[in-house]
Amino acid sequence: MIRSKCLGIAIEGDVIYLSLVERKLNRFQICALLKLPEWSSTPVPELKKRTADFLARHKAADCQTVLLIPRQETVMRQLILPLDAEANLGKVVEYQLVNLVPGEDAQVAHDYASFRQEGTPGNLRVSVFLVFQAAMDRHLGICQDLGIRLARVVPSGVAFANYLSVLEEHFKTRTGLFLIPADQTCQVVGVLEKRVLAWHEGSFPVDGK
Repeated sequence: MIRSKCLGIAIEGDVIYLSLVERKLNRFQICALLKLPEWSSTPVPELKKRTADFLARHKAADCQTVLLIPRQETVMRQLILPLDAEANLGKVVEYQLVNLVPGEDAQVAHDYASFRQEGTPGNLRVSVFLVFQAAMDRHLGICQDLGIRLARVVPSGVAFANYLSVLEEHFKTRTGLFLIPADQTCQVVGVLEKRVLAWHEGSFPVDGK
């Protein structure tokens, strides 16, 4: 049987979550979880040892690792572009960044995803994801302290779109709405054509509506 493992890392406040996912042919399952609470006050050698022991115990020391960037540290913007921008879309997005970043001197890392919208004329809808470079460097530094080499960095909303794409044969849809409650907040991720179309986070209303 063909098997492969992938490690996901999410840093939320003072807690680090490690999720080990195993793929068996076309089936996915979470086979192990590790929670590192109060990581900022824990000595780095201890964090590194716990992480190494976790990976060794599950024979996953060399597996591909993906870091999730949370919604709170991600700015998402939408662009509507003519179809002829598709041929050089990377350059077009870079040119538009000056209008998307919160400040002129802000240093950001960015990525984007696009899909064609039908109509007359048709156009491209582009979701642009921005992360302040300082926040990105902080996350990368934490992973380095854990002794982990990253293969990819993904906004957490994009991870849900990828989840829907991977399990497409089970859901039979290219459109989905994810609701992710946590304490008194909730994330809403809207996916259309395997791309994140809407991504919001807010507190639950007092009246529960």
